Amino acid sequence: MDPLHIRVTPLGHGYVAECQTPRITACGSSPHEAAENARRTAVEVFEAFACPSDGLSVVVRIDASGSRR
Repeated sequence: MDPLHIRVTPLGHGYVAECQTPRITACGSSPHEAAENARRTAVEVFEAFACPSDGLSVVVRIDASGSRR
């Protein structure tokens, strides 16, 4: 299975995480929380369509001023 790519960007006083495949948008008060919320949602989507999520690799890109992660 291809890795799940999640891009996290600042939005207002929080962060938004977006994934294109499956198409997911999740929010959080920190970049890590937003990414984790998107990952959890992706796992739920995969399970709903009977796709195995075991061994799912996640690549997170955090686009935030001053972020070095």
